[in-house]
This record gives sequence, C-alpha cells and structure tokens, in this order.
Amino acid sequence: MESTYSPISSLPLPDPREADNFMIAIYGPDNPDGSKSESITEALLRYMGNRGGIGNNQLACMTGIDRGDISRYLNNKRTISKEHLCLICIALRLMTCQQKYLFKLLKEPIPGTIGKPDERECIIKHYMDGCFYDENMTVAHCIAQLENAKEKGAARSVSCMEGGK
Repeated sequence: MESTYSPISSLPLPDPREADNFMIAIYGPDNPDGSKSESITEALLRYMGNRGGIGNNQLACMTGIDRGDISRYLNNKRTISKEHLCLICIALRLMTCQQKYLFKLLKEPIPGTIGKPDERECIIKHYMDGCFYDENMTVAHCIAQLENAKEKGAARSVSCMEGGK
C-alpha cells in the first residue's frame, strides 16, 4: 500500500475525560442513549467535528486517502472501505468504543478480531488500539510499520526459497 500521507500536524491526544461517559463518546450528547439511528457518515462527521472541526481536505492529508474518496464517503456516494475506515480511526484518534461503533455501522469486523489475524491485521489493530492514548500511534507510523513488515516478509520468502530459515 503506497501512501500519499503528508505529515501535517497530527491531532493532539484527546482529553482523557472523554472516556468518562462512553455512551456520549459513542453516540454524542444529542443521543446519549443511542436510541436514534444514524449512518456511518453521520457518525464520522460528528467525530470529525469533535476533533476540532476537521474538514475533508485535512482528513485526506492526515490519512493519505484521496480527497475525492473522502468526499464520496462523507456524501454517501460510496461505501467506505474497511482499510480506509481503519486509517480514519487512527487519524482521528478515536476511542475503541467509537471504532467498534463505526465498524458495526459498516457491518464489518474490525481487522484482527475474527479468526487468526495475519501480521498486517495485527499491526493495524495495534495502532487502532493505541491511537487514543499514544501520540506516536499515527497513520504515518502505521504505514511505515506495515511497509517494514512487508519488506521483512518478502525477505523471509526469498530466504525460504533459497533453503534458508
């Protein structure tokens, strides 16, 4: 996966008090019990607003996702891909409960949570789990680690084909 990530300033760590009320963190203050249904687009826009009013262009820069794709996702013109949702969750530094909610709306499992995860899924899950708490858990670092793992995997494959270990 080649990234177009451009290192604009990443978001500061969220206020840990956000975790004080999980229902409000997930559903927002206007729907604290989650009784009103919403689309993944509505939830994403709300989370973007909660992070200082991040716009489409800034989100594209933070994630490396094409601006046109971001626009299509946020205007309900295209269904967001799992991979792009992972990048958005990391970039926005969403809490695990917020991530689970978005993946529930997408009707997809979070990578690395079903079956035996591969190395790539483990790396992505690691960054998703830590992004709310650790300012080093950024999209850029995640992509670098994925690329490093890919290179190591290719080197291991060549080594195995040559009879090495």
